[in-house]
Amino acid sequence: LIARYRAGEGRFASDLITTLGILHEALMREATRAQQRVNVSFNPNSAALQRSVAAVWPRLHAQRTLKSHAALLEGLMELRMQDPDVASYLAPEHRKILENADAIQAAVKEEPQHLDHMVALVKDLY
Repeated sequence: LIARYRAGEGRFASDLITTLGILHEALMREATRAQQRVNVSFNPNSAALQRSVAAVWPRLHAQRTLKSHAALLEGLMELRMQDPDVASYLAPEHRKILENADAIQAAVKEEPQHLDHMVALVKDLY
């Protein structure tokens, strides 16, 4: 958040629209409480939005992959229970998911709603 202000005027810039929204609510609440009139304008910068999405994308992609692997893991573990030699005829990527079962389950357990939070963050950008 970048803030520039002087008597009677303030300019705020941020890559996150959510930050500006929170600031707007707080300023409007205080202006209403003080019975002051406030003029607000909003000029979104598409380059800033693209930078924000580019910064979030690797983490979002990693969370989507984790969630996908967790969903596949459930079925793969069931197959392994029915056929202990299932890994011999699985595709390499599915074999790798089975090999990393403990790490995948631990990551999902550690942050079960992280993907939902990331999706909400990207939605808030727009």
